[in-house]
Amino acid sequence: MVKVMAYKIFCVRTISELSKHLVKFSENNIDSEEVWYRGHYYHYFNLKPSAYRSKAYRNNSGRIEKNSLSAAKSAMFHFPETQKLNTDFNWLSFLQHTGMPTRLLDWTHDYKVATYFALNKESQNMQSYEGL
Repeated sequence: MVKVMAYKIFCVRTISELSKHLVKFSENNIDSEEVWYRGHYYHYFNLKPSAYRSKAYRNNSGRIEKNSLSAAKSAMFHFPETQKLNTDFNWLSFLQHTGMPTRLLDWTHDYKVATYFALNKESQNMQSYEGL
């Protein structure tokens, strides 16, 4: 049996709106693992991974990513936190959280984490180079 994934997007602009949605999810017995949150200070921000905000990356994505991963693995493999990274996806996830532009986009099942990022304007400054 194949489960078809359907989803609704909600743009929440206030804590009151968030509370109403959380209550609805609870009343409808929606499993928290079925809900994904993306916290962003600017509601109009284009949900595009940081790497794709750069024209150079869009035009050469495969080569740039392959070279970046190779360089990172060579330069950082001796760090204890990287020794357990055994797939390119694990490496991309690690590199994204160290500030390297990647094709990944952060999502969470925890509304509190998304709320933190939605309310924290400073966390958005490094992602403001949309027009490169």
